[in-house]
Amino acid sequence: VNLKELATKEDLKREIGDLRKDMDAKHESLRKDMEAKFAGVDAKLAGVDAKLEKAKFDLLRWMVGLAIGNFAFLVGIFWKVMSIPGIH
Repeated sequence: VNLKELATKEDLKREIGDLRKDMDAKHESLRKDMEAKFAGVDAKLAGVDAKLEKAKFDLLRWMVGLAIGNFAFLVGIFWKVMSIPGIH
């Protein structure tokens, strides 16, 4: 056995320290990348929320318009029926 090729405790501690530094740096880089991507997703979701609110308002406006139109139509039919002689 060649003793020059054996690692000492200090060699192992140094390697472990280097590995930890590398892992911490990669973890930090990954965290920053994820934060940037989530910020983009949050911005897109905010846009989708705004579009949904507008669509909801437009749908409500159409529904109210149709309800008023139907009411006017029914009042017109009732008025016409009531104006027929001998009905009332």
